[in-house]
Amino acid sequence: MRTAASSALSVKHLARKDTRVLAIIGAGVQGQSHLQVLSRVRNFEEIRIASFFFEDAQNWQGNILRRVQLIHSGCGEECRCSVPVYFIKHCGYRGSLDLSGDAYYFSRLQPARQRTALEIIPRTRLIVETRRSFEPPPAGCCELAGLNPSTGTELGEILLGIKPGRQTEEEITLYKSMGHAIEDLAAANLVYLQARQQGSGSMVEL
Repeated sequence: MRTAASSALSVKHLARKDTRVLAIIGAGVQGQSHLQVLSRVRNFEEIRIASFFFEDAQNWQGNILRRVQLIHSGCGEECRCSVPVYFIKHCGYRGSLDLSGDAYYFSRLQPARQRTALEIIPRTRLIVETRRSFEPPPAGCCELAGLNPSTGTELGEILLGIKPGRQTEEEITLYKSMGHAIEDLAAANLVYLQARQQGSGSMVEL
């Protein structure tokens, strides 16, 4: 939920105001949490779910059947890293992209992810949580390794008004989620405060 929440911030400030279509690539835990949270910042009329494991996408239908279009991604592992490129090249794409996912899993696909990034980034405005994302893995993101940190704008700079959010209707923005300790701390504090308010949980002496 914390990962999805940071993505929602990027959508709130970077996605077109008239955005009505949400495409989610991958129907796992992250995909489901993103659907739940992103729907709070935009009123999506259509939701498209592409999943390598098609049965995972089908399991979503019980809750959101009316608005969901399922797309079977029946290709090899490397294809999973190329879907955003497909959207840009073949779908007349205009809007915002969000690359979120399991860092450990994607580290095994580093060459393919880097090729994807090299194709996408020159055509987008890149937004990151921190410029440390450009450091080599595991501290940084494999997709951004070797790129100049000045290529990216930090999401915090946009939230503070230091840098602008979306600048034109035609602009394609790319948010690369990596995770940051301060986000985990903020999420943990919200859980703690709610637990105190509800009188739930147990006190443990350390």
